Amino acid sequence: FHNSVLLGITGAVQGFNKTVVTAKVDGDFDKSKLPSPLLMDFDFTVNADKIEKLVISFTNPRLEKLPEVINTFFRAKNAFDSEALAGCFTENAVLYDEERELRGRNVVCSHIMEANSKAKVKTEVDHAIALKGETIVVATLHGDFPGSPAALDFHFTLEGQKIGALNITLLREQQ
Repeated sequence: FHNSVLLGITGAVQGFNKTVVTAKVDGDFDKSKLPSPLLMDFDFTVNADKIEKLVISFTNPRLEKLPEVINTFFRAKNAFDSEALAGCFTENAVLYDEERELRGRNVVCSHIMEANSKAKVKTEVDHAIALKGETIVVATLHGDFPGSPAALDFHFTLEGQKIGALNITLLREQQ
């Protein structure tokens, strides 16, 4: 008896040596205890045109409802992929984080990568709303930092298909 598995690709994020492919998984296997739809991330690390590592994990279904650039932002941030992260921002992007204002795509991406990779931060989207020209994402960050886990608000302002401004605040500051 063989079970079939069908993969329908719904998105992909590609960096220098890393590609994360998101797929809707279906087939004739027992899905009774699985989320519906079943979305999985296939995280490929490639070296010399060969797959060196493949990690398969559940996709957070909340990411699928976000604008594509915000979806890509969270995937790239969690994969510590600076190249994919940089592709999310406009050249003159502004970041407000930790009571600082940072300007320019390279400065913004460097700050995010340094803060997240040092503390091994992973971000899980809890929910999102669109409000007054912003997409506000409430997310929980887990990692090696004091206060982990921490709930944060990510206020995204898009310019076309890129992030023009991002304001990151502790959730309690908004209440």
